[in-house]
Amino acid sequence: MIKDKGAYCPIGLWEITEDCEKALDIYEGFPSLYRKEYLKDRETGQGYMYYTMNRDGLSMPPKGYLDTIKQGYNDFGINHKWLTEALEFTQEYDSDDGYIPKRYRKA
Repeated sequence: MIKDKGAYCPIGLWEITEDCEKALDIYEGFPSLYRKEYLKDRETGQGYMYYTMNRDGLSMPPKGYLDTIKQGYNDFGINHKWLTEALEFTQEYDSDDGYIPKRYRKA
């Protein structure tokens, strides 16, 4: 994760059930590929969970995973410029040591 105190990152929030979280854990490769992080809204006290990758390296996401991300941006009406900038950064600094799950690997 690259921390930048002045950075901005738009997000979409889902309210999920325990069964949804279990399914997401499998999809995101928790706990080996991704870990869960938690934060709390200072004003409301509402808690939030998100996944963050355990590796520091960068690699372009597989097409199927990227398509899922794009759909999330569409669902929440988030401007794709944020995703485009992240992909451009990743492409420029691709260390090729990110992880590609088996379901996305080409045979």
